[in-house]
Amino acid sequence: MRLANLPEFDAIENSPSKSDRTTGATELWQRIESASERTRFLTSLEISGQTSDVRTGGQDSIPRQINGSHFHRKLLCITSSAGIGKTMAVEQTIHLHSRLPDHWVIHYQFDKLPIDPDGFWGLVPMDGTSDSIYERVAKHLDQTRKPSDSPVWKAAANLLVKSKMDAGQVTIIVDGLDEHDPATGVSRARALRKFLTQNPRLHCVVAGRPYAIAETYWEALFAASEDRRDDKSLWLFGCVGMFTQDQIRRSLGPQRAERISSLAGELNLTPRTIEVLRSLPDESFARINNLCDVYWESLPRTFEKDVLKKNKGGVTPNVGGIQIDTFIEYACALAITMFLEKKRDVQYSDIADDLLTRLRTIPKWQGDSAESLDKRRESIEALNAGAIEFRLFNRIDTMVSWRDNTLRDFFAALWMVRYSNEAELKQLIETIPERPRTPDDNEVWEFIASMPVGAMVAGPKSERCMRWLHLAKAVFKQPEKHPRPTQLMWYAWPRLAELTAKDPEINVSAEVPKSAQSIRERFLAEFKALGKTQESALIIDEDLIFIPIEPLDNGSWNVAVGHPDEIDNQPRRIELHGPYSASMFPITRRFYKLFDGNHEVHYRDDFEKYCSEQRCPVIRVNWYDAQMFSIWSESRLLNEWEWEYACRANQKDADHQKLNHWRVDPIDDEAREKVAWINKNSQKHTWPVDAKTDPSHTNSFGLVDMLGNVWEWTESVYKVGEVPRVLRGGSFNFYGRNASASFRLLSDPSDSIIYIGFRVARAPKGKS
Repeated sequence: MRLANLPEFDAIENSPSKSDRTTGATELWQRIESASERTRFLTSLEISGQTSDVRTGGQDSIPRQINGSHFHRKLLCITSSAGIGKTMAVEQTIHLHSRLPDHWVIHYQFDKLPIDPDGFWGLVPMDGTSDSIYERVAKHLDQTRKPSDSPVWKAAANLLVKSKMDAGQVTIIVDGLDEHDPATGVSRARALRKFLTQNPRLHCVVAGRPYAIAETYWEALFAASEDRRDDKSLWLFGCVGMFTQDQIRRSLGPQRAERISSLAGELNLTPRTIEVLRSLPDESFARINNLCDVYWESLPRTFEKDVLKKNKGGVTPNVGGIQIDTFIEYACALAITMFLEKKRDVQYSDIADDLLTRLRTIPKWQGDSAESLDKRRESIEALNAGAIEFRLFNRIDTMVSWRDNTLRDFFAALWMVRYSNEAELKQLIETIPERPRTPDDNEVWEFIASMPVGAMVAGPKSERCMRWLHLAKAVFKQPEKHPRPTQLMWYAWPRLAELTAKDPEINVSAEVPKSAQSIRERFLAEFKALGKTQESALIIDEDLIFIPIEPLDNGSWNVAVGHPDEIDNQPRRIELHGPYSASMFPITRRFYKLFDGNHEVHYRDDFEKYCSEQRCPVIRVNWYDAQMFSIWSESRLLNEWEWEYACRANQKDADHQKLNHWRVDPIDDEAREKVAWINKNSQKHTWPVDAKTDPSHTNSFGLVDMLGNVWEWTESVYKVGEVPRVLRGGSFNFYGRNASASFRLLSDPSDSIIYIGFRVARAPKGKS
């Protein structure tokens, strides 16, 4: 791994064992995947006796061989991005070292290191910002008084420390490598390097963000030779990664962890954010329904913890006069500026003018000059919080880097719903994402659609929520060229309901609930209007027929599901909330076209190949498509247990738990071909729902093609606490074994695949 050219994000996220990294360079890194591994790793820093591990460097390298005897000194650098756990790892290291017999640990913040190696011994005048080892040791030896200035006392203390160093019984631990101006930081790093060279039995642990290691201080401290750029190093680098799902579960507790995981899957939550989520009051945590809610509920508190940490535990939540809300405003303006530039890293000088112009649209920033803006920026830069990193290459050249695009997009979305002007709104509406959405390409829209109402309520009362409603109106409008953005519609739908409800706690103008209600009614009116045209009415009459699903013969809805052969669907009983009705057919191509005329155009090649006839089941629909079609058509999706019971169509409580079909169990492939379109008889395409004139594809309830033809989306998640949804029924290109009442398949809700369709359900008239 070429550490010198390594971006901090890749340093955190990527494994060092990939084939494109050389063996020699990989030795710089040790991957720590769990808390237990980290404990073992830090415990390994215990000072050993004789060792055969001898590694020598260049002329100015830090020696490993002393006077002919082998000595294994420990040089460790702990790195990660903000809020992930460097400081925690340092504290663990201090704790473990302090438990070693006769071992001393001397802890420094980087900005307190001397700028001259003799300064460690207090032999040169200090600049007021540095501490000598003598001062730190003296405080430890006698905490009741300040260190004595007596030359005798100082000489005795230094002699004691030096003797411990020569015995290999001292470790210097330095934190905050990235929290200091490189103009003097380089001098401190060089002083530490020379001090380590002068004391070859002194151990050292340093912690800082990857950019500070790889760019700012590599030659000064870590390179094997300071004379030339060299990726070789005698240091061992430990990269602290994000929490795993198991660590999140242990930290948050099972209930909250499942809630968070079900909303965002493999969510990259830092320990600092997890700490905030864990401490949220129940009423705040209950408001979390999507990833945007996670950020909104946790980030302000995370920033406050960042600020208080920077203030060394002070109670005032500001740095240099910067309040939390001011920081968030700055983050929003910076995010939208960088988003519109389509950059994650940018030179501050390139965006400074645009940034100032945007900030001046916020009342509290309107009086700011460029000079005062720079002062605010410097205060925010000093905070260097978990969301943003300001990489300082030198005094003049400043590069701004977001830890990940998701955070940038969240703040860009927050800017759009709070502060955006007409030009920005118009520009963003033109970017409503088409399919297939490039991963991580336009999460701004996803955050906008799901933005909590509380986040929209900012600024003058007349403007509150109106920007969001303007964007929501564009989302629900029928696009001219691309499929409907159903995922955005699904996220925005509950927000529209909240705004329509006229909550007295939401202090907005009377226009807000009216506008929200108008968007909802306009969307729902599309389906009702179809009955006014003969052709559309005929399609609905023929393709949307609801079949009542009856309870067991004894009147119970406590039905048996699963089968012994299905590992993930073992036999058990489920209480259904009947009665309900299911559509006779999966939703057809021609019916779905009434909802979204651009869908089959967008996937023209696939429709021509796999779904050529109008009454074939629609394909290439994702879970959000199915959900929004259901709302639009005054229906809903079946949950998977409703689907399974409706598929078997066996009301006899004694034997309705048959495996594959409503007639034969077990069923062989030859028999299966008679009741379902599968890979052996489909000719590699879907078939019209009325292709069979005999009842072979119709079960006892009267439902057609419950097995085969297309997999059908259900409402259900595959596993509690995870994102994938359940598919049921098998399809035209899968094995017959999958065409089963109890077989479960999973897929991400955003997947739109050639073999996936859906059917809908309703409650009978007069029932809830």
